[in-house]
Amino acid sequence: MGQAEQDQTPLDDAFNVPGEPSALTEPSDGKASAPDINYGADSAQDTGAAGPTGDAGPAPEGKRGSRALSWDVKRFIRSLLIALATVLILAGLFSAFSTHLPDLSYNAVDYDVTVLPNGDLKIKERIDMKMLSREGNTPWRQLYQRYNINPGNLTGISDISLYDVDQDLNYRQTEPIDPDQVQKKSARSWDLEEANRWYIGQVDGESIKDYQYRQPLNGVDPTGDSCQTGGSSCQVEIGWNIFDLTDADSKVFELTMTMHGVSTAYDDVTAFQWEPIGQINEIPVGKVTGVVHLPKGASGSNSKAWLHYTGPSRNWRGADGSVHFEASQVSPGQYLDLRVTMDRSLTGDVPRTGQGRAGQRIADEEDNQERQWHQRQVLKARLILAAWALAAILVLGLCVLAIRAAFSSFRRTRYSGPILYWRQAPDMSPAAAAALDCTINGDKKKALRSRQMASTVLSLAAKEVISIYPGPVKTYAGMDMLQASERDLAQAASSSVSHLHRSERTSTIVIRPVAYGDTNVLGLSASQQAALAMLKHAGESLNSRVFDLKQMGESYKEDDDGGKLLEAFDDAAAAEFGSLAATTENGINGILEVLGMVAGIGLWALAKMSGQILLGGVCGAVLITVCAFARSYGASTVLSDEGQSWAGRICGLRNYLLDYSSFSDRGVEYLPLWEDYLVYATALGISKEAMRQLALAVPQVTDASWLDNYASGLVYWSYRPYEFGGSWFGEGGVAAVSGLPGFSDFSDLGNQLTGGFSQIQSTISAASGSSGSGGFGGFSGGSGGGSFGGR
Repeated sequence: MGQAEQDQTPLDDAFNVPGEPSALTEPSDGKASAPDINYGADSAQDTGAAGPTGDAGPAPEGKRGSRALSWDVKRFIRSLLIALATVLILAGLFSAFSTHLPDLSYNAVDYDVTVLPNGDLKIKERIDMKMLSREGNTPWRQLYQRYNINPGNLTGISDISLYDVDQDLNYRQTEPIDPDQVQKKSARSWDLEEANRWYIGQVDGESIKDYQYRQPLNGVDPTGDSCQTGGSSCQVEIGWNIFDLTDADSKVFELTMTMHGVSTAYDDVTAFQWEPIGQINEIPVGKVTGVVHLPKGASGSNSKAWLHYTGPSRNWRGADGSVHFEASQVSPGQYLDLRVTMDRSLTGDVPRTGQGRAGQRIADEEDNQERQWHQRQVLKARLILAAWALAAILVLGLCVLAIRAAFSSFRRTRYSGPILYWRQAPDMSPAAAAALDCTINGDKKKALRSRQMASTVLSLAAKEVISIYPGPVKTYAGMDMLQASERDLAQAASSSVSHLHRSERTSTIVIRPVAYGDTNVLGLSASQQAALAMLKHAGESLNSRVFDLKQMGESYKEDDDGGKLLEAFDDAAAAEFGSLAATTENGINGILEVLGMVAGIGLWALAKMSGQILLGGVCGAVLITVCAFARSYGASTVLSDEGQSWAGRICGLRNYLLDYSSFSDRGVEYLPLWEDYLVYATALGISKEAMRQLALAVPQVTDASWLDNYASGLVYWSYRPYEFGGSWFGEGGVAAVSGLPGFSDFSDLGNQLTGGFSQIQSTISAASGSSGSGGFGGFSGGSGGGSFGGR
């Protein structure tokens, strides 16, 4: 039936049932009738082009209604999975691009310090190091620590030993090597001559000279020959040579030493400030722990200790008076030191002495520093919490807006009018109908092209421009495809198609002579003309007007024109759909969602800079997830007011075809309409369901002899039994035409998470004004000023 011809046919004439009432009755199975249902145009005065006449009534019992859906479970689950995948991918990319992993880091370092009777410190440290591979696979050969010798707080270092825990090996002492010579030796020479040895040297510019500790003559000043650079102050390096090593997640050493001249004795107390990690250190440390054993008799009443560290930390006193401390996430440039005072009677002859009483003065200094520090931290923490609370409110508001926009745009892709059923073919091309249905149901573009091509080719068969038969062209060898009867062709198909291997199953196209005449008189739409051009081009390439789809596909494999013809079809289909003015762009929601995801990444960046990694990470992740979900669930193209009218016909026709068997008065006399119905059922992707409904309503179509005597065309070939496994033309047959060519800052996650939760706890505690028992940002500059490195 021609499109223009159908558009001028009133519904009652189209069904060839004069005087049919406007309401169809229910199946004669005892169900109640459904009066006042709008099924499209109901009178000779209404052609079906302007929409429904009268009010819509209820659908038959158990059937679908017309209200626009705001919820789609499959779409929701798919969008949620996409959102989760998006946030994980973005988080991975953000981490990869924003986090610089240092070549060398300390996973952990643990100090065990004993204060000797003369105030010196005997230090044993267990070091767990991580070394990453370097550019050019330069091996690691030397690891070191540097300390500042200063008459005021450190006069020298001695009694050094180095134990390699992994090798269970004590290193021997050797002389220092200038840094620029370390990588010049061959691997074999280095491993044989230098590895498994430690050294101590005085840093002299870019070189290192030998250093030997001598007891200061006056007890407090380093001797000239032991600390030559800068007078009585210098920097020394304690290093150890290892076997050539490209990388290691963990390498453990134990380093011991004695630091001399650390303490100062006053009239009332002995005091020292020890700084194992100074401001010049450039190597991050994941976790620092330590215990300082004071001389015998020390307790909480005759000694005091203060930890200076600005990151997450805590310190406490042991039952024996020892001082314990923990700190995490020591970044480059961040110092850690411990200041201790103890009763003068606990130490013996301390070389360095100070005038007067210092215990109360030092305590006042530390208390004042701690008070000022916590005041600043309280203010800072409150500002941070207020800022993140505001950010959380904004994130929540943006999430609500994004979700509402997504569900609103989704609803606007659905039909929301009164039409329940529409029983005429819509006044649009099959390709346009497929596009509108995909817009309404959110189907993928790949499915759209397949359905557009399949339904358009079927419409050419319905207009008798071409014929379509099951099986490959060899099935009909020796037969005149234009003259042979459908019964003869069906017998040929039934005798061979059922025996074909699945890979050989296809459809045969016959281009009729009318296709080579004046096609303008056929009333073909632009997309039908384009589809016909593709078929004719294939026929020309194969030098035959009879071919199967596999042959057609092969002919297009190396044909440059194939892509152009397919593009012409796509353009024609798009133009036909565009002429309906059925959709409008919903760009503002898409912009909102993209901006939301960008803002989420911005929150991650802000969190990284401010140190509130977990707070910012959660806010950013929630915002990105919600916006990505909204982006996927919502629609950038929605139905216009005109589109709602068109959608009513598409949705009504879909409902009608899927519920066809529910109406008992749909009999054999309606078969002429089913060629158009099958075309549009294919466009809507429901050809199998529609065929099943017709078979339920008109059981005769399943009788081969009845079909041979009374049916023809698409209906005949849709139901003629040939044991081929169902419909050969819809999604599985002609649809094949669419396949033509043309187209961490630290060592591990555990440390990061631990530090992240600790950061939140510290922030909340500080905001409440509670100082807790952690360190604070007191002044630096204690004994050692340690820094770490490797070559």
